[in-house]
Amino acid sequence: PGLKYAYIQSNKILHKFPAEMFEISDPVAESSQQAWEILGQNENSGTAVNPNTKTMVACIAAILEQRLTLALASEVGQSRLSFESKIELMMYVAHIESLYNNVEYHSFKHASHVVISMNKLIGMLASPKTTTSDCTSDPFTHFLCVFMALIHDVAHTGRSNQILTDQKHDIAVQYDNESMAERLSIDVAIEVLFRDEFQNLREAMFPTLKHKVMFGKVIYSAILCTDIACQDRVKMCKARYDIIFPPTGKKNNTEHGFEALDPRLCPIVPFLEEMYRVLDLSENELKRNGLEFAITRECLTNAVILEHLIQTADVAHTMQSWENFVKWNFRLFKELMVCSSQDFIPNPSRGWPAGQIGFFDNYVIPLAKRTERCCGAAAGFAKLANFAESNRNRWRKEGEKITDFFITGYENGETEEEVLRKCFHGD
Repeated sequence: PGLKYAYIQSNKILHKFPAEMFEISDPVAESSQQAWEILGQNENSGTAVNPNTKTMVACIAAILEQRLTLALASEVGQSRLSFESKIELMMYVAHIESLYNNVEYHSFKHASHVVISMNKLIGMLASPKTTTSDCTSDPFTHFLCVFMALIHDVAHTGRSNQILTDQKHDIAVQYDNESMAERLSIDVAIEVLFRDEFQNLREAMFPTLKHKVMFGKVIYSAILCTDIACQDRVKMCKARYDIIFPPTGKKNNTEHGFEALDPRLCPIVPFLEEMYRVLDLSENELKRNGLEFAITRECLTNAVILEHLIQTADVAHTMQSWENFVKWNFRLFKELMVCSSQDFIPNPSRGWPAGQIGFFDNYVIPLAKRTERCCGAAAGFAKLANFAESNRNRWRKEGEKITDFFITGYENGETEEEVLRKCFHGD
């Protein structure tokens, strides 16, 4: 107390951290106590998406530390992380934060909101009434869910994949015009993780080769499915869901086991070689872990739940309070207006009111209902669709007026606080 900085030595290097980064007592408990609909609103809480970046770095590192500690206790009977691992985890989160670009929407603030939303969803999964699978009960999977929420948009340029393709951007060329923003985020995050200065953290995360393989499976399958502009990827996510959770009255074709499943349903099949290369997995290591890539009912169930968790966390603001929705919607509006000012896309403002209704009807509300079913409505997921529908209905009434506030605020260079005050309280 009273100190401005903490100096910590790790790997013979002296690191300087602001003291406030160590003042968050129990972010997992705080996150679980804060209501889903207001996540990120209370600036006095350690779990708020605070404009103080260093505080948010510390909060996310603390959440990850607790999730990883629970995983190690379950997996290898280790009750706590080593001091070196804790410091490297803090350093890793801080480094990832530095690699997020200062764009209007796909920023570290967005990643922070996705992290605390994912952490809240995991808390809902703890209910005994949720669907039984590794995703609902395995602490290591819970850690990976929060980890992928942190990294899922790192290095995002503020431009869509379509813009990158149209501009023949180096990123589009590098990834053959396929989910390039998402694959860039994966590559950047893993490259940093495998640097020498994070050796202790890696050893904590991957106590066995199986954990390293599982890390790759979860990171690739979940982050790639956030490319919701790719219609083929969205259709495959829906196809996997329909097989595990068929519409009422239809037979579940996977009841008789492995033979009923099409290997093409595996979300990472197109990227297996890329995953092997990035994680530096040898052919012998892959043979020893061949069963990890078998397309079983259990594997597909896990994939479906993971996909729905990250997709829900990624657009959590649409399924939370009206204030959260409007705030993040304005940030997305600004990001697209910046793209328009650079002649990458037409001006989005004219179709903005109707576009949000279409997004709710065609993506958000169906996603919320599927997530409720596959994760367990009785565990608290039932509120997702209710909040989404409430926001959609209110936007029908107020969307035109709020869009006018967005346009005027953007054109006049008004602060976010000024624009939101108009949206919520009028002129």
